[in-house]
Amino acid sequence: MLASQQSRLQRASFPEEVGVDSAVLQNFFDDLKESGYGFKNIMIGRHGKIVAECTKYPYPQHMPHTMFSMSKPVTAIAIGFAVHEGLLRLDTTLGQLFGDTYSEKTLRKVKDITVRHLLTMTAGIFPSVIENKEKGEWLENFFKSHRAAKPDKRFKYISENTYVLGRMLAKVSGQTISEYLRPRLFEPLGIDFTFWEKDKLGFDGGGWGLYLTIEDMAKLSQCLLQNGEFNGIQVIPAEWVKEMTTPHRHDMYGLDSQNLGYGYNVWCGREDGYYRLEGFYSQFAFLYPRENAFFVITCGDITHKTVYDLVDKHFPGAFKDNLTPPSEEVTEKLRETINSFSYNILPVAPRNFEIEKAVSGNTYRTFPNKNNTMLPISAVFMLASKPSYLNNIKFAFNEKYGELFWEEKNAGENKICINFDGTRRMSKVMFGDMPVHILAYGAWQPDSTLKVQMFFIEIPEVRTWVVRFGKNKINVRSSLWPNLYKMLDNKYRFEGFRTNVVLDTVAKLANSVGNLIFVPPRFSGRLTDKK
Repeated sequence: MLASQQSRLQRASFPEEVGVDSAVLQNFFDDLKESGYGFKNIMIGRHGKIVAECTKYPYPQHMPHTMFSMSKPVTAIAIGFAVHEGLLRLDTTLGQLFGDTYSEKTLRKVKDITVRHLLTMTAGIFPSVIENKEKGEWLENFFKSHRAAKPDKRFKYISENTYVLGRMLAKVSGQTISEYLRPRLFEPLGIDFTFWEKDKLGFDGGGWGLYLTIEDMAKLSQCLLQNGEFNGIQVIPAEWVKEMTTPHRHDMYGLDSQNLGYGYNVWCGREDGYYRLEGFYSQFAFLYPRENAFFVITCGDITHKTVYDLVDKHFPGAFKDNLTPPSEEVTEKLRETINSFSYNILPVAPRNFEIEKAVSGNTYRTFPNKNNTMLPISAVFMLASKPSYLNNIKFAFNEKYGELFWEEKNAGENKICINFDGTRRMSKVMFGDMPVHILAYGAWQPDSTLKVQMFFIEIPEVRTWVVRFGKNKINVRSSLWPNLYKMLDNKYRFEGFRTNVVLDTVAKLANSVGNLIFVPPRFSGRLTDKK
């Protein structure tokens, strides 16, 4: 869904108009290009105006992207509204709210956990990180999970804490987080809300699963910078913004934490007032209250520290007052650099019309594998109804492009367009109730295999298939980037472990085994229905 043009933030005529140094921006984008980092969209703003926006081709700018844990501060804002309206208190306990729904035995380990404990990640309940979200009822699963510490005694970053906050909100308001926020936050900010991943009961994920555009992230950041005010209207209670962005815990861990504390689902506490909203795969909003400025980014890469280092090197240093307008040469060079970012897309190659004619319309049945899905692992992991058993693969070709058809459990039949000529034809597919857009490029290789490169617009990864067509079968070699190894390496750093030879070996072994289980790298199909 495209962002409403009427709700766009203003654009500065040039960065210096609002006190942003074009030379520093140029240096930042030069360093970003040299790093090769896999970002998708960037927006930088000051004093309510956008000074730079960059989209890495072939991704579009005005489409929503999964926020992962950047969903958490949005849920915290919803809790702030509920506290302000008297529906909840920070000391409201799970026992008080759910004593009429669950038995005393079920609530035994969690009855004293408060809203504040959940907001500050100090509930002390540690659900399994490999818990299957398809099984059981999520709230009851949390209640029955391992209790590692008494409430308020230990910080542990647990996404389910924020899901539970959403259930508390639903209990007192009768609405999901997204329903509750629509008139209070989304509509005042001009956010065309699209999607929030849900459990099987219809409750929003809370700690993950929200989809926003880069412009939505910018508007949310600007509202927070103005203490909850947006377009002259007090949207979020000012006292709640202050409470959210004040560090309540300082016992952080992690090599990349930047010595920050933790507020209400916000990383904060630096002397200059800087704080950030953060999600997996480098979805970030960096906020600089003193400078009234922000930097927001969506990514398909996972090494968070690269983004931290790049941003810290140039910001808030780029924000200066009393700057003179840039020369035309400076402006043009910055514009050219910003417009030059692109992923390595498959180059256009000659079509293999002989093979295309022979296989077009054929259907191939694959060996049943529950973990074989077109959807990348980052999206599958937390879904309540996971797509699986990818099957009935079919290719069709015409003069302009190709088509790939397939079926999955919990996803039905889908198809995508394969662009052979470099054209950006996008396909919408449905994985259950989750809409995903895929931009696919195809190229025949010298060894007569077909390589298909799939960019998931709303999801971080890029999937690549290499397909070999036999007389009555196909063999598919599938890969994802970033892969499971990169995920595990980032997890180690977040948990505070330095990646040494032993951990690196474990991660690589886990990647090899995990690929066989979660991301089948090779599979085959037998011809069942010839055209």
